[in-house]
Amino acid sequence: MFKIFKTLAFDLINMVLPATCTVCGKVLSSNRVIVCENCYSELRKTTPEQLEVFISRISNQKFDNVYIMFEFSELFQKLMYFFKYEGHQRIADYFAASLHESINNTYDMVSFVPLHVTKQRERGFNQSEEIAKSYCQKSGLHFSNQLLQRVKYTTSQTKLDRKKRLENISNAFLVNEDITNKSILIIDDVITTGATLNECAGVLKRAKCKKVDIVAMATPVNILQSNLETSEMDDLILI
Repeated sequence: MFKIFKTLAFDLINMVLPATCTVCGKVLSSNRVIVCENCYSELRKTTPEQLEVFISRISNQKFDNVYIMFEFSELFQKLMYFFKYEGHQRIADYFAASLHESINNTYDMVSFVPLHVTKQRERGFNQSEEIAKSYCQKSGLHFSNQLLQRVKYTTSQTKLDRKKRLENISNAFLVNEDITNKSILIIDDVITTGATLNECAGVLKRAKCKKVDIVAMATPVNILQSNLETSEMDDLILI
């Protein structure tokens, strides 16, 4: 409720004072919040090489394909702060538009990584759900808001090592729909080790779906880039 009031207050202020981009300071067009189109376009995209390194670090891969849009840069972090904690849900439309431009596959169903009911109540909304919903509006694909249910309250994955992340997220999700032979896309906001999305994919595969692709808006690429540069150096030494 507090976030709703904050968003309304922000909109009222913008009726009196023109909204400006938090990055460059230019006045925003009427259909934008927080960041202008030019500055948003500066979000750094992940490279195919970085994506390969990411996939190589996931053991017992359950998903079919993974898409990661951006590096977890300072700009992305700023956008997520305004989206997640300041209630500027229009940012979900920006992210969804990026997905729509990049993913041309068709799916029987699109859903998201759910929050536990306690955490959903605390936060007020699920940012991954908002992105998935907006993406379906743009793509015309079927949106499911009940596909997965988080039945285990998990601690934050942020400070856990890989082994503890896997233990933390194990048996955390249930499937609520008949998905036999269906192709599914699951959307999340930020991916680190991939443990959560891989667990979601595993639960869906056990429910006999045909295909599960996963997508995240961003990932920290410092480790991926370090591994990539090490690999390239090893290749040079072998040459």
